[in-house]
Amino acid sequence: MLGISGLGLRVHFDATPQPQCIAAAFQANQEDRPAGTAQIKSLQDLVPLLEARLRELRSQTPQGDLKVHKDEVISKLLESYQPQPKDYDPFRFFEASEIYSRNLVHSGQDFDLVLLCWNPGMASLIHDHPRSNCHMKVLEGGIFEDLYEHKGDGKQLVFLKRTALNTGFTGYINDAMGLHSIGNLSSNVPSVSLHLYSPPIRRCKVFNQETGETVQRSVSFHSEYGQLLLHEQ
Repeated sequence: MLGISGLGLRVHFDATPQPQCIAAAFQANQEDRPAGTAQIKSLQDLVPLLEARLRELRSQTPQGDLKVHKDEVISKLLESYQPQPKDYDPFRFFEASEIYSRNLVHSGQDFDLVLLCWNPGMASLIHDHPRSNCHMKVLEGGIFEDLYEHKGDGKQLVFLKRTALNTGFTGYINDAMGLHSIGNLSSNVPSVSLHLYSPPIRRCKVFNQETGETVQRSVSFHSEYGQLLLHEQ
């Protein structure tokens, strides 16, 4: 979840016409295609659809904010993103000295889209997603999700279950569901996953399962928009 933030050059995604109801438009698009075919092949196609859907969700609330709950249209959009590796290669940076690298693909008012590159045999710390939705999709290799919840005095963390997600699988979590740790399923092969945080997360808590200790951390990136950042020593 951690990195050193900095400046980068933004990749431009061309604007597309905004449908009145992205859910209906996407459903109609799905029905027109043969079963089993890839609907979304590039980030350039995916990002405007995500933007439109989140604007639609925001317009449905009296305060114009985003609710913390799983949205099935967003899940379907990520499921339908079936790219070739060359599509996300500009954002695919590994850092050998870290557990994993966080590479910012897109950032906006409603969401951050982040490519996570996992070194073999590594896993994140247990962490939360304050007031945010976390959707994820595995693009290469496999990852696992260990789910935890608070018990007793609220400090003790109890392990609930482990879920394995292989290439093409999607997942979702928010804080009402629990806390989690994500890791690479393989001890010798890297993995890559795409994560959508909506609204964007700027700070999160990491948890020590044994002691219950929590530490507040800033969320930052190894690269932004395809440009490596300068890391402080």
